[in-house]
Amino acid sequence: MATDRCIWVGRFQLADGRDIRGAAMAADQTQFRTSIIEALIRRFQVLDRVIEASPLGPAIASDQAAEALALQVLRSGAPAIEHADNPPTALVADRLLGLEPLDAQFGVYPLRTVPEQLEDWLYPNDQATLFAVIDGSKVEGLPDLLSSLGLTHRSLFAGDAVEEYGSSGPWLVALERDSILTRRLFTKLPDDGIGFGLWDAAPAIFIRTLMTPDALRHHLRRFLRVPLENGSWSMFRFYDPVVFEAYLSGIADWPIRLRHWFMTADGERIERVIAITGAGQASFFDFDETALPPEVTEEPRPAFRLTDRDRIPLRALVRRNNIQSMARDLKSLLPEVFDGRSQQDVDQSVHLTVARLQPYGITHCADLLLFAGWDGLFGHDFEHRDGTGYLASILRSNQDGRRKAALVKAALKGGVIG
Repeated sequence: MATDRCIWVGRFQLADGRDIRGAAMAADQTQFRTSIIEALIRRFQVLDRVIEASPLGPAIASDQAAEALALQVLRSGAPAIEHADNPPTALVADRLLGLEPLDAQFGVYPLRTVPEQLEDWLYPNDQATLFAVIDGSKVEGLPDLLSSLGLTHRSLFAGDAVEEYGSSGPWLVALERDSILTRRLFTKLPDDGIGFGLWDAAPAIFIRTLMTPDALRHHLRRFLRVPLENGSWSMFRFYDPVVFEAYLSGIADWPIRLRHWFMTADGERIERVIAITGAGQASFFDFDETALPPEVTEEPRPAFRLTDRDRIPLRALVRRNNIQSMARDLKSLLPEVFDGRSQQDVDQSVHLTVARLQPYGITHCADLLLFAGWDGLFGHDFEHRDGTGYLASILRSNQDGRRKAALVKAALKGGVIG
C-alpha cells in the first residue's frame, strides 16, 4: 500500500435520493469522490452529494459495513459500492475535521475564546445555555478555579462524595462565552508546556439546553452511577469526550436510549451535545424528538440500566485503542517494514488485519500483532498466496483462534511463503 494513498470510506446520496456506501483507494477526499463518481457512471448512476467521507481508520472500528467494503477494495484494487441501510433516527450527527485550537494569541485583540469554526455550533443565536461537563481529574484545582471565576457550577457527585472525590470528579459548568475558562478549554498548550491551555487534555463534553443547571445536573446524575443487568453497579465516565462520541454514535439506531439521554422525565430536553476528541475532530449530536417512533414516546419511561447493547460501542472503542496501540508497537518492533509509512497508513493496515481475522476467531492481541506484522511484510491476505492452500485451510478450520495463529506461525517458519 503506497504511503500517499489509503482506503477511504464514505456515505453518498444519489440523484434519485438513495444512499450508498462506498470505499476506494485515494490520496485525498477529492480523489475519493472522483473514484466513486467513475464507479457510479459505470452503473448508470449519478452522485448528488457526499454525506461523509474519511480514511478508514480506528475511528471507524465499530462500522463493520465500512470494514467489509475496505476489504473488497484491498482484494480487488477497485472501488466498492453498496446501497446503505440507514434507518430513521432522532440523532442528527455532524462532524468537523481539521479543527484548529486557539494559540496564545499574542498581539491579538480582542481575544477569541473559541475557534471561529466552532462559534456557531457552540453559541448560536438562541436562548439555550452552553454547559460543560469537566473532568476534575484532568484539570488541577478545578473546584477552586470555578469558584474564583464566579461561574455557575455543580459537582455531579452528592453528599460526602463531593468532599472526598469532588476534586477529581465531573463538574457541570455554565460556560459563559467570554470566560477565561472557555478560552482555556479551546487553547492548545505550547510545546514548552508553559501556559494554561487545556485543549490537549480533552477534559470536557459540551451540552446546549434550556434546562436550569439544577435540572440538568439531576438528569445527568442518572448516568453517573448506573445499575448493571446482573444487579451490581458501575461508574460510567460518559463525560470523557472520546467515550461519549463513540457511545452516542453507537446508539443512533436505539430510540429508547436516545430518549433516555436527551429527554428528562418531565419532558425537558438536551438540544445538542458536542464532543471534541482530538486530532482536529469535533462531533455534534442534535436531537430531533419528532423522529422518535410513537411507541417510544407513548410508553412509560423505563429506568436506565447499562446493558450489553450499551456496551457494544464501548467495546468498539476498546478495539480502536488496541488497534492504535498495535500500530505504534509495529513501527517500533519492525522499523524495516513500517518506518517509511505514515502512522495513518500503519493504523489502517492494522485495522484491516483485525477486520479480516475476526471471522476466523483470531482476536487475541498478541496474535493480531503477529498477523499485522506478516501483513506488512508479505501483504494483506498473504494466506491466499500460499500455493499449497495450507495457510488458508488453517484459518478456515474449526480450531480455536490461538491454535490457528500458532499453526500459521509454524508454517511461515517452515517457509510456506518464500
